[in-house]
Amino acid sequence: MTTTGTVSGTGTYGRGIAAFNSSTGTSLTISAAAVSGNLDGIRADNSGTGALTVTATGAVNGTTRHGILAFNARTAGTSLTIAAASVSGRANGIFSRNYGIGALSVTASGTVTGTDGRGIYAQNLGTAGTSLTIAAAAVTGRTEGIRADNSGTGALSVTTTGDVTGTTSDGILAINSSAGTSLTISAAAVTGAAQGIYARNSGTGTLSVTTTGAVTGTGGSGIGAIGKGLTISAAAVSGNLNGIFAKGNGGALSVTT
Repeated sequence: MTTTGTVSGTGTYGRGIAAFNSSTGTSLTISAAAVSGNLDGIRADNSGTGALTVTATGAVNGTTRHGILAFNARTAGTSLTIAAASVSGRANGIFSRNYGIGALSVTASGTVTGTDGRGIYAQNLGTAGTSLTIAAAAVTGRTEGIRADNSGTGALSVTTTGDVTGTTSDGILAINSSAGTSLTISAAAVTGAAQGIYARNSGTGTLSVTTTGAVTGTGGSGIGAIGKGLTISAAAVSGNLNGIFAKGNGGALSVTT
């Protein structure tokens, strides 16, 4: 599905783009410009045997639910890839869930906002998946700015270049399960009502947190990190409980400010 102009769904249950691929299908691909819907801006559900790809070069908005909602619904599917500009939703800005056998990747070059939920919420569910990668600019959520949960067998990576804010919870929350490998966070400024950044790596690889801007945890730690081979490199950090809380579970532990 390809659109080059503005697409909108204005009714009570309207979506800008709604695409559903059945179990007899293969891949599902959406390429769009500006999209808006009263429910979701873009909803894409893939039950086929191929990849799910959503690309949006214009602003995407979901007035009462999600800006972009994308599910790889079955382990028969492969990768899930989202590449967007600015995205906003009343619930989550971008909500992606991958049950497929490939990687989950979310890229946003513009501002992403989840008014009542998370700015970006990405889940690699089940060990059939591999890596989870998020690359974003500015992100704001009422709960977490960014939440990333990886149960896949690969690495979890979160990179942000703009301000990230979690209004009532963490700015960035990233959790890598024991099935995964490394966890890497590279951010600019991050603010959370609980913790600025919380990262927990139970995988076989190392945990690295790098920040170049101010990180603030209003109710908890500025940076909280738990994992093996733990490295933290930060600029200014402040927290109500701890500025930086680092717990190494094996290997070297390094904190540089």
